[in-house]
Order: sequence, then C-alpha cells, then structure tokens
Amino acid sequence: MRPIPSSLSTLLRTHISSRSSSAINIVKQTHAITFINSLDSNITLLTDILLAYARCSVVGDARKVFDRMPERSMYSWNILFSAYVQREMYEDGLGMFGEMVEAGVRPDHYTLPSAMKASAGAGWFWLGKCVHCWVVRFGFEGYVVVGGAIMDFYLRVGEVMDARRVFDGLPWRDVVAWNAMISGLGRGGCFVEAFGDPECRECVWRGGRLDQRERSSWAGDQECNI
Repeated sequence: MRPIPSSLSTLLRTHISSRSSSAINIVKQTHAITFINSLDSNITLLTDILLAYARCSVVGDARKVFDRMPERSMYSWNILFSAYVQREMYEDGLGMFGEMVEAGVRPDHYTLPSAMKASAGAGWFWLGKCVHCWVVRFGFEGYVVVGGAIMDFYLRVGEVMDARRVFDGLPWRDVVAWNAMISGLGRGGCFVEAFGDPECRECVWRGGRLDQRERSSWAGDQECNI
C-alpha cells in the first residue's frame, strides 16, 4: 500500500515538535520511504523533510534534499539558509544567500535577519551594509525583528552609534532590544549614554530589566575602563 504524503508530513511534524531522541531516525526513515515510493516530486513533503533535517541540525542532508527539489519556495530557501546560520556556518550560509539572489529570489523579512547575523559572524561588514540598504529599499524597516537584527549587526562590528540610530528608529522596543543596546553601549565605553539616557530610565520605570548576562557584561566592561 502506497503511503499518503500528508500522513508522512504529519509524522515528521509530530516527532520534530516533540524533540524526541528518535527524531532523526524517523526523518531518515521517512526520507527513504519517500524515495522508494517515488514521492520525491511532492514539494510539501520534501519541504517538511528539509525542515526536519534542519531542526535536527543535519545540515548536510538538508542540503541534499534542497538540491534535489524540483521546485523551491521562499520558505525552503529560508529554512536552509537559517540552518546554516544557526549552526554558525556563516560563510556557507552566505554562499547560500548568494545563490538565492542569483536565482532571482527576493529576500524577505525572514531572510534578512539571518543575512545580518551571518555577515557579522563572517566579518563581512560590507555585505551587512548592503543588506541594510536592501531592508530600506524593500520597506522592511518597520519589522521589529529585522530592525533588531540590523542593530545587533552594528553592535557586533563595533559601530555603536550606527546601532543607536537603528535603535532610535525602531517602531517598538522590547526588553531584548534594550538589553542589546545598553550592553553594546557599555562595551563601547559609552556608560553615561547607556544609563544616563532618560529613555533608558523610562524603560526601567516601565518594568524593563537587564538580564543577568547583560548586567555582568556591562559591569565587567565598566571595571576595565576605570
């Protein structure tokens, strides 16, 4: 009896969401069943297999599935690109990003944060600046996750004032954004600006708090500058 693609997809999603220790075995078995039963033209099923390999951090197998897909959606591009970046395989990820652009696929608000993180991780400052320009061109400035990724990029490469300008332009600032900005200002030696800023005091007044990691980071940087 030939398996139903939707049933295989459900099986994959169930095991991946449960994060069971047997997840990777289920993924490999499902992949084999898909191939044996000539179901490898089903894009939805292949995308689920791709996502499952990525979630299990088996990026090499995820890449093989991606390369054999007869069609690739924006979602499939983002899955593999994000998998590279999450595994800190920044240059491989940026190579993937280049393939995406060359294929005529326009990055979206899910792609661009990964591109910013990979640019910083690989030390490709020029590319991060280009991605920032794309964000403006494509109109993604209003997405908080995108703005936060740009801010984090500038902080990672030591451009604190550029990060501050991005932070000031965020339409909404959560505690994660405040933590990142205050910690970045502290690492850059801008202690007065970090905690003397009225907006920072307002954040604390409204209930925002630095987490333990950021307090320790800021305190350590301050001690080094005394």
